[in-house]
Amino acid sequence: MSPSLLALILVRGAVAAPEPAAAIGASAATAEPAAAEPAAAEPAAVTDTAPRLAAHRAFLEGRLAFELQNWPVTLAELAHARVGLDPGADASLLAATGWMEAQAFLRLGAAFPAWLALRDVDAAAFAVPDADLLLQLHRGLLLARAERWEAAAAMLLLPGLLLDDPADRLRALRASATSLHALRRTPEARVAATDALSLVDPVTDPLLAASVRRDLATLHAATGDYAGAVSVLEPGLAYATAAGSAEWEAALALDLGDAWAAQGDRAAARAAYLRARAVASGRPGDRARAQAG
Repeated sequence: MSPSLLALILVRGAVAAPEPAAAIGASAATAEPAAAEPAAAEPAAVTDTAPRLAAHRAFLEGRLAFELQNWPVTLAELAHARVGLDPGADASLLAATGWMEAQAFLRLGAAFPAWLALRDVDAAAFAVPDADLLLQLHRGLLLARAERWEAAAAMLLLPGLLLDDPADRLRALRASATSLHALRRTPEARVAATDALSLVDPVTDPLLAASVRRDLATLHAATGDYAGAVSVLEPGLAYATAAGSAEWEAALALDLGDAWAAQGDRAAARAAYLRARAVASGRPGDRARAQAG
């Protein structure tokens, strides 16, 4: 999840607060109230600012812990903040709270609690285009991390189709392909992975291109299309070599050997396996001979 989106919530999404709380909110990088929102005025029912002041302090402590990557303290302080924040006047802070909680849970390896934290974040807190789609993207990524494949596939569909940013669309499509494959909807997964591949420039990021090609090759192999897997893996292997990643070069060479072996081409499979072994050995002479052969 992008910290820049958290900054956008805090900087652009602030709503008016009572005077004592506004001073604290300003130190948390919250911005001026949105003038176009008549509802941004303080509701008459919110008169007791003491709980809100305590909540704002807890929010600041949680944000500081977040910046320091102290995830347990982040979650503890933000839980205290939630108790006193007002859903109307503190909408931006509640959105930022959910965002930071999701990030903290994810860093602690708890993907589903991270999704729960992000589930109710209001897209209106983002003063950016495609806010709804961006939230769907991140919710879908969390669901995929939690292996909630059906929900993830449904959540990632629109972001993969409609997001303008190619990097965001790529993330949506790759996670969608993984989810669909887990659901045994492999033909749909291949479509998503093929679309993802079209968004990658191997010149600017050869390692990413190699990784996406490996995803697609796995899906070709899953449907018995080993020739398709070879056609995808061979350029991917070249990209991994160009990127200088021995780990990825060995992995793609091994996959390529498996694809050749599945087609019965023992000579090509042996050459690929030897290359994988040579690269993994780290000996320049072995590697040069394997690539030449």
